[in-house]
Amino acid sequence: MDKKEVAGIFIEAGILAEPDAVDYVVDKGIDAGTLSEKLMSVGKFFLTKEVIEALEAGDDKDKKSVFIKTASKKILAKDVSGVVKINSKAEEPQNTKTLTDFVAYFNDRYEKIKNILLAHTEVKNPMSVGRLKEATDEKNVCIIAIISDINISKNGHHILNVEDPTGTMTAIIMKDKNIGEEAIIPDEIVAILGSVSNGTMFINNIVFPDVPVMNHFDKNIEDDLSTVLISDIHMGSNKYLQKEKDKTTKKLKRSQVRF
Repeated sequence: MDKKEVAGIFIEAGILAEPDAVDYVVDKGIDAGTLSEKLMSVGKFFLTKEVIEALEAGDDKDKKSVFIKTASKKILAKDVSGVVKINSKAEEPQNTKTLTDFVAYFNDRYEKIKNILLAHTEVKNPMSVGRLKEATDEKNVCIIAIISDINISKNGHHILNVEDPTGTMTAIIMKDKNIGEEAIIPDEIVAILGSVSNGTMFINNIVFPDVPVMNHFDKNIEDDLSTVLISDIHMGSNKYLQKEKDKTTKKLKRSQVRF
């Protein structure tokens, strides 16, 4: 049998086989069907070259059991005791917020997200809105701005009002541009790439402040768990979506999530 046929037998049996294991079976002329039956008889569905060698060693010595490398057991969050540790607690006096307080908050938020966006390779030499809104013709420019308003024209173009600490301007995503415009929401801070003509920006690309994918990281917990992070739900606001929140919570509980 060739590699494709061997791999097909393992797949049909529900066994996850590493490429080295498939190569070993083909090179040694091992019957893949018989091997699959041996694995299933002991409830093992993960196959490596070392597993095959262990099985062969067990057959040679007429052993009743062999050591088989298996994938780590999936642990459900509900089976693990929750531990909450508060590293610090900010005590802030309860007083009436002023306009200055809100401006300081939004400026701080803007600067923090701006630094995240600057780490993206696509975001290079961002310019200020205040400068570009007076420009008549600028190519290949970038701004980091807050989406203050979104409208869709009768022709299907997305018309955005964007702003940064220096000013506001109009930015347009032409119909069928397909650059993720459906994912844009008001009050979001993004990097916008495009060109400017007579003070209006025509958008070619949008960069979102996503958390970068980390292929290598230090594991700080012993249990291998999956997590769901939920934030900024505006509880207590007149815009709070109580029905949606209850529906989501119910769904998560059915998924055996630990709260």
